[in-house]
Amino acid sequence: MIDTVVLKIPSGQYSILDPTRMPAPVSDGKYLKRAFNPTSQEKMRYGYLPRITEYERFSHGTAKFLKIELSLPKLLFGNNYFELTEHDKQLAIELLYKKLMAMGFGITEMHIRNADLFAIHYSKNILLSNNLTCSLVINELSKIDLTQKLDLIKTNFSNGGQSLYFSSKSHQFTVYNKTKDLARGKISDSRAIENDNYVQLNLLGNIQGQKKEILRLEARVSNRKLKSLRKTLPLPSELTLDGLFTLRCYRIVLVDYYWKAIKESSSPFTTRSDRPLQLLQQLLANVSVNEALRILAFHTTSEASGIRKTREALSGYYSNESIRRLIRNAKKYLPTNDARVEIIKQLSTALATYVPITKGQLNIVFIFLRAPPNRLSSNICYLIIVIIYNV
Repeated sequence: MIDTVVLKIPSGQYSILDPTRMPAPVSDGKYLKRAFNPTSQEKMRYGYLPRITEYERFSHGTAKFLKIELSLPKLLFGNNYFELTEHDKQLAIELLYKKLMAMGFGITEMHIRNADLFAIHYSKNILLSNNLTCSLVINELSKIDLTQKLDLIKTNFSNGGQSLYFSSKSHQFTVYNKTKDLARGKISDSRAIENDNYVQLNLLGNIQGQKKEILRLEARVSNRKLKSLRKTLPLPSELTLDGLFTLRCYRIVLVDYYWKAIKESSSPFTTRSDRPLQLLQQLLANVSVNEALRILAFHTTSEASGIRKTREALSGYYSNESIRRLIRNAKKYLPTNDARVEIIKQLSTALATYVPITKGQLNIVFIFLRAPPNRLSSNICYLIIVIIYNV
């Protein structure tokens, strides 16, 4: 439901309890910045911890604020394979308060709850079934042109077909093979889509041996984009942690906005193009020769290179309306491909119903050496995770 959040705590709502920890400031021309990233010793003692940076504007005298970035599932569970529900909100706030205290920051639970957000990531981990694989799903979604609907200006299809993202300056929609990404994170966080993989690397060996692959869909939305969405979607007036930590907001952003656009954009890709003669014969039974050849050429090129690149290549020769007509006719006259229908159906169901992945679903057993991770004390040790997957 909700994963990463980036909180803004203004001056006067926080205190630095241990001034000796103050790092030297770094200037970027606009701000003085002090990064309070957790040390290796703190990670050993307390487990997962947020990244904290204090900012001070040159143009506003002593005006300061804290930026706190963290993954809420990693905070609560030590990983973000398990997913949150609205019932976890209060526990997450309480635990974040304790973790911040352990790092030397005094912030009340009320100020955490009512903190404005720089950004929020809504996500869903999906256990694929019916022989679907992450690479198959990602390959199909890579051919979609979301730039026409969501003001996304860049598409990246990478990591051997295991990840895909559509992005702009204010938001990003990402699809990736979660297990493959964790394997890359074991080498270096810089190679992975996710950050702070250190907390869940113990999962990797067992996850790689399971048969059902885990696909992750994630919408990374900035405050600026949220304000824009609020003009047309029923998002809360206050873009705070409390207001946005709801299943309703997850559905509005990830399902009703991003996934709806994907389903609408995927309509021309209903059949494979590896049998062009068979497709041509079917088209000739319904449209003229010239129209059949146009539809087939458009469809085949879109299949190979994606609809966005095909649109760009045709932009100097065909109007947008002509391209839309080709898409409509491709959808109308070409046969349905069951695999693609299954992809849309399976992902739509998982996103809309939102059944969170839990340790029971993955048959994961937690063993604590001394104390669970939501108790901050000097005797906290590493969490050992043993995973046995049901086939």
